[in-house]
Formats: sequence, structure tokens, C-alpha cells
Amino acid sequence: MFKKFTNLIWMFFMIQLLLITPEVLAKKEEVPGGWLKGEKKGWQGQDVPPGLSKKEAEKVRKEAEKVRKEAEKATVLAQKKAKQVQKEVVKKAQQVEKRANVVHKKAVV
Repeated sequence: MFKKFTNLIWMFFMIQLLLITPEVLAKKEEVPGGWLKGEKKGWQGQDVPPGLSKKEAEKVRKEAEKVRKEAEKATVLAQKKAKQVQKEVVKKAQQVEKRANVVHKKAVV
């Protein structure tokens, strides 16, 4: 009787081993269900799913646009500052030229 019971348990165990499907193994290996069947074309070689990659691309595009606008603002400010410095330099040069003329006139007299 014990031998029959042991044989029955052994047969049950063997049947269970034969019935294990790839899906069951996939769950144990943490592979998505159905991954072992069919062609994998959803992600198209990317690291993220298609919907998420579109969101990420849009986020990157918006960030690039923001950086571009900031760069334009910085360029405009730099140009204004350059014009201001140029005006100051011209003004200083005129002042120096006037002083030079005064000194020259005093030296000639």
C-alpha cells in the first residue's frame, strides 16, 4: 500500500513537470506573459514602450524649446550690453580727445 501511494505521488509529480508551460516558466523568470510566443515588435528596439517614448520625446522637445528661448534672451541681453559698453567707450574716447586738444592748445600758446 505504501509503495502504491509513493508511486502515485511520483506519477503526480512527473505529470506536473510535463504540464509546465512556457508561460509558467516566464512568470518564474519575470518575463512578460506571451513573451516566449510570437514576434516582438512593440518596442521597435527602444528601451521604452512606444507610448512612453512619444511622451519622452515631447518632453525633450519642450525642454529644448525652453533652452532655445533662454539662449535667445541671453543673446539679446548680451547685444544690449555690448551696445551700452560701446557707447561708453565712444564717450570716454571723446572726453580724452577733448582733453588732448586742450592740452595741445595750452602747449602751443
